[in-house]
Amino acid sequence: MGSVSMEALPKFLLIIPKNGSEMKPYFFLLILFIIHPLYAQESFEEELKSVDSLFTPWAKPNSPGAALGIYKDGKLIYTQGYGMSNLEYDIPIKPNSIFHVASISKQFTNFAVLLLEEEGKLSIEDDIRKHMPEIPDFGKTITIRQLMHHTSGYRDQWQLLALAGWRLDDVITKEQIMRLIEGQRELNFEPGSQYRYSNSGYSILARLVEKISGKSFRQFAKDRIFKPLGMKDTHVHDDHERIVPRRAYSYRPDGLFYKKSVLSYSNDGATSLFTTVEDMGKWMNNMLKPTLGKSFIVKMRTKGILNNGDEINYGLGQSVNEYKGLSWAGHGGADAGFRSTVRWYPEHDFGLVVLSNLASFNPSLKANQISDIFLGEHFVKEEKKEEKPIEAVPISSKELEKYQGRFVLTQYGINFTVKAEEDKLFALLEWSGEKFHLIHLGDDSFLAEEDPGLRLMYKLKKGEIEKIDMLDGKTELDAIPYINYEVSEAKLGIYEGNFYSSELDTFYKIRYTEEGLIASHHRHGNIKLTQNGPHTFSSSAWWMGKIEFVFGKKNELLSFLVGGGRVDNLRFEKVGD
Repeated sequence: MGSVSMEALPKFLLIIPKNGSEMKPYFFLLILFIIHPLYAQESFEEELKSVDSLFTPWAKPNSPGAALGIYKDGKLIYTQGYGMSNLEYDIPIKPNSIFHVASISKQFTNFAVLLLEEEGKLSIEDDIRKHMPEIPDFGKTITIRQLMHHTSGYRDQWQLLALAGWRLDDVITKEQIMRLIEGQRELNFEPGSQYRYSNSGYSILARLVEKISGKSFRQFAKDRIFKPLGMKDTHVHDDHERIVPRRAYSYRPDGLFYKKSVLSYSNDGATSLFTTVEDMGKWMNNMLKPTLGKSFIVKMRTKGILNNGDEINYGLGQSVNEYKGLSWAGHGGADAGFRSTVRWYPEHDFGLVVLSNLASFNPSLKANQISDIFLGEHFVKEEKKEEKPIEAVPISSKELEKYQGRFVLTQYGINFTVKAEEDKLFALLEWSGEKFHLIHLGDDSFLAEEDPGLRLMYKLKKGEIEKIDMLDGKTELDAIPYINYEVSEAKLGIYEGNFYSSELDTFYKIRYTEEGLIASHHRHGNIKLTQNGPHTFSSSAWWMGKIEFVFGKKNELLSFLVGGGRVDNLRFEKVGD
């Protein structure tokens, strides 16, 4: 069993009478002071047993694992470590083990910006170039708020670095990232028109804090956030050579064993916060019962608004969502083998933090399960909205057949299949293996039974499928029929050449081999391309989801565009054969 925090003790137990003769009335209180932690623990004994059982698979001396903190009614009530912090030296994970928490860092970056706004030194409605004129001018206003909400349109730094030939276990500094950002030639979209997660925006925000405050981001966060909140084991890790006692190292599964998952970041803003579950409990306390930043805590968990008025499930560095009817705020993080989540339910004064050093660990699932254990009674009490039953429009098995086929999501260059089976229509997502039953709504439209937010609207022309308009929640997508192109040297040879990106200052060579069409890079080696549309290919490399070749009026090959993920239409010009 883990430890129950001394913070759970009532403050009146710490009163010491001035007169020794007055000690008798306090004798009982003294005994209660000694045994109180036992009662505090016992009051949640069954819940904590259930929680511990969730971590049993990792609570062993030959496995990486996780640290856990649970916060309730204003106190950090439980902390525990499961598994090993360092496999090479047999060091177990403890509640004071220090973890890299990846994107959980973002809310601290925004907190720093909001402290400066509170002092009148900036407004988050300002154009970022008002304070940082060195940022590229795209002819459009990009506000500080848009950077905070991931609606700025900036291409993501990690995908750009990978395209440029970097490995994510390289030493990557904030100076290198800023040079990359300052070299961007285009945005992914009109600022404020879409939500697209962008780490680049948070690297910019950290530099903004430095410029306005005159301190390094590391020092500003220490002086203005960590010290006031008593987060003594938390720091911004902007130097990969810095020695950190009690730090956990990250791992990934390798068959029956594990391998080190190296992380050598020397950057901040988007990531690189080092902390413990105990310190994160203090952070959650300030989110639930603020003493620092009182004027903007609610603002941080207020959903952002796009230009068209649509809400997004993201505030200022905090995800804003619901679980079984209960509103929560928080964030997750994933870098190398580190996996983390922090979540709090403002209306129920309850929060939790799970920090792991194993790439296959799912902290969000654990957050849901722990929420079930502690907040289940509130799920039952929640008034359930009456939902209209889905009214399926009858359709014959013969008619269903015309909706079958293999299709390509044009935004991402990835495939899915629609197939009729036993008088029902199903969609199979090839990238995840998920299968959805498609319910016919009439007018060539279908809805996924397992995910009512997913809708498919077919566009037919003379009985043939021209395209599918898709709605995934509020995200609009489209798909076209997959064409099984004949792969031949004569056909694939038209794409050969050397291509250069001035934005990334890097080359790719496209050539035909016995394996098919290959994109070669001096650091990444050979990347196989698979054709799935007219002059459109996909690849197995996460940073090159979609490749589209562009031809001129005389059918001469001009360039190719890379898209998918967090980068769109990054151009590589043909510079030779």
